[in-house]
Amino acid sequence: MAETVKLKETELKDHILKTVQPLIEDTCGRIVAEKIEESMKQSFEKHAQDTESGYPAWLKKAQAQEPPKLEIKREKGHAMARWARAMVVANNDIEKCLHILGKWGDHDIQKAGQDMVQKADAMMASNPELGGYLVPPDVSSDYVELLKPLSVIRRLGANVIPMPSGNYEIPKITSGSTAYYQGESENITPSQVKTGMLRLIFKKLTNLVPVSNDLLRFSSPGADGIVRDDMLRGSAARENQAFIRDNGIDGTPKGILNWAAPANSFAAAASVSVANTTLDLGKMVLALMNSDVPMTRPAWLMNPKVWNYLVTETNTNGFFVFRDEMVNRLTLWGWPFAVTTTIPGNLGSSANESELYLVDMADAIVGESLSPRVDSSSVAAYYDGSSVVAAFSKDQTVIRVIVEHDFLMRRGESVAVLTGVGWGN
Repeated sequence: MAETVKLKETELKDHILKTVQPLIEDTCGRIVAEKIEESMKQSFEKHAQDTESGYPAWLKKAQAQEPPKLEIKREKGHAMARWARAMVVANNDIEKCLHILGKWGDHDIQKAGQDMVQKADAMMASNPELGGYLVPPDVSSDYVELLKPLSVIRRLGANVIPMPSGNYEIPKITSGSTAYYQGESENITPSQVKTGMLRLIFKKLTNLVPVSNDLLRFSSPGADGIVRDDMLRGSAARENQAFIRDNGIDGTPKGILNWAAPANSFAAAASVSVANTTLDLGKMVLALMNSDVPMTRPAWLMNPKVWNYLVTETNTNGFFVFRDEMVNRLTLWGWPFAVTTTIPGNLGSSANESELYLVDMADAIVGESLSPRVDSSSVAAYYDGSSVVAAFSKDQTVIRVIVEHDFLMRRGESVAVLTGVGWGN
């Protein structure tokens, strides 16, 4: 009996809930909706000031504002590659290039380009016959910065000075004054300072970069990185060669080898041993010290074969002589070094010799323009090392990067060159 009564109570409770709950929800929902509608109406009436359009002033103001532009985070040098690719798509038209950059969302590069066009000479900014298309300084700064670690001379601490006018003169003292002790009432012995002038004059370095048109069509950071790396690699390799070994003829800079004082160039010992290697290294250091070179930023330059010999050379007890210092501290006799294939390893009559350089980089000067130039062509031909290739037939575009710079040593005595280095043969 008790169970029957309890069951009826449960059924009655369920019935009440099923009947009353929808009414409660409907009533509460209506009350909430009315409150929201009333609140919105009061808000619109409070802020409505523009009776002509019927929109609240705050809403009209919000609609008139431009959406915020997202800040684009790029790797170093990507902006330069982006600019080059936009120039390709625009077929070298500077105005179209700026328009394309805007469509791609690169408003920072577009703004830098617009500022450059306004400031630059109209002919230089738009006529490829007058030297290509200037790259905005804000865009090229990262590219120039990335060139530093790839250029061994810059990396080792050479002085870099801007030459916006295309040349720069540096005074040089060729013979200093001489001081004398004088006795009482004796005439002072006169001496004269002799001076000379060193001149930096722009040399034009061009770099052709063939790029697949399929790659250029993609607006992606990955594509920018490939274009950037190709431009950097070619420019750095040729710059290293020029600053180290070029002779200054045929429009090239005069490299370290040809700035060296004749007395500071000597041949390595004929036989290779730990003792002779040490003597040769000491001879180079002594040459600079005897010339009163301050040794402010001395550095070594060597071929990979020479580096390999030094880090594997052992004494009679089997201990490595230079390995610990060169591998762990990246120095040789306490000074930094750079390894580059720009210094050949196939010199001499047997085609197996190299050279070693010791240079005080405080006397090395690179003068450069900080505004590279870029232009492009989809119908140009280029030499790939073995044959002439037509870019049009390969569906490629050739991007040409032009940079201008020069190099000099303030003193030839700040360079020591060891020739005929057969270490590691």
